[in-house]
Amino acid sequence: MQNTSPSEILKTRPPDYWALWFVALISLALNVWLINGLLVARRQAAQAVLQAAESVQDLRASTFETTVQIDQSIPINLSVPINQTLTVPIDTQLPVSAIVQVPIEVPFLGAQIFDVPINTTIPIKFETQLPVNITVPISANIPVELTVPVKIDVANTPLNSTLQKAENALSNFALQLSGNPLAAPTPSPDPRWP
Repeated sequence: MQNTSPSEILKTRPPDYWALWFVALISLALNVWLINGLLVARRQAAQAVLQAAESVQDLRASTFETTVQIDQSIPINLSVPINQTLTVPIDTQLPVSAIVQVPIEVPFLGAQIFDVPINTTIPIKFETQLPVNITVPISANIPVELTVPVKIDVANTPLNSTLQKAENALSNFALQLSGNPLAAPTPSPDPRWP
């Protein structure tokens, strides 16, 4: 056998051999570039999912404030029974102005009728009890126009528990995306959320 140098061996290789090495190195470089791109995309997705979890957390802590305009008429139809005894004080002056014909027996003339004028004031002062037993019908339309401020805390609504679950699921997913890509995924604590 001949003693050939390594440079001579390399020169004697067929061009397909070099083409195969070239394709293998290009494939390796493309795979490294592709894996790096996928890892960058994974980190960006983890950041986006974490931001979504923070947005859900902010939504849970938020408060909705609005005003409700009320412009309606409320019809009222009812009867109010009143059954009372009222004490009515009376304090007045009763003027009397009259001419009274008075028959007087006059000797020798007999009964004579004389006109007697009466001009006086009679004071009247007393209290009387007045029973009142009536039913008063009331029929009206009462207009109601007002603006009512409404403030709703999301944390005090049934939506809060659903948002909490969504926040937990997004946080867990962000942790999985930002962790080791070769590690097995950890199961979610809530089977309803992946």
